[in-house]
Amino acid sequence: MENRMRTFIAIPLNAEIHQNLAVFCREHGLNSRDHGFRSVKPENIHLTLKFLGEIDQSQAKKISLALAELSSQFRPFSARLKGIGAFPNWKNHPRVIWVGAEPLEPLKTIFQGIDQALARLGIASDRKPFSPHLTLARISFVNPGTEQAIRQLQNLPHEPEFGELTVDRINLYRSVLLPGGPVYSILSNHPFSAQ
Repeated sequence: MENRMRTFIAIPLNAEIHQNLAVFCREHGLNSRDHGFRSVKPENIHLTLKFLGEIDQSQAKKISLALAELSSQFRPFSARLKGIGAFPNWKNHPRVIWVGAEPLEPLKTIFQGIDQALARLGIASDRKPFSPHLTLARISFVNPGTEQAIRQLQNLPHEPEFGELTVDRINLYRSVLLPGGPVYSILSNHPFSAQ
């Protein structure tokens, strides 16, 4: 196994939410490469808390220990995945289509805990404010089909809802970039305290 690996920390989703996201992407053309969309494989969608980039085995062990200690301080809670948005926004050349997550506060608390714990290990804090979301698709180029799909997403009659999730763990993932897309594997799994 290579010494260095690409990694991130995230909250996993359940099968029902994966299924709902897959149906939504299909129904709204977000898996159409002809219109410049590069959708994320439904099974690869997760709620990223922190992207770490390349780390080595020794760093991975230290991060896992920090996450184990941190996760014991959190209690499981329920989150809803709903709403649709774009980065940077809908009007100025959207590049990423995302789904929102709420409630914000407990997710923010987890993010801040991770950020502070990893800062003590010498891993830089995130400069951008934390915005919990699931990436559905990225936009590579724009043509009339893309513009039409984006207009439809902006003008949905109801805010889409994708289901409820019990947030009860954080995982450290490894990402291997392959021609068919990234493949993720769990390096360490950190359940929250049940008390």
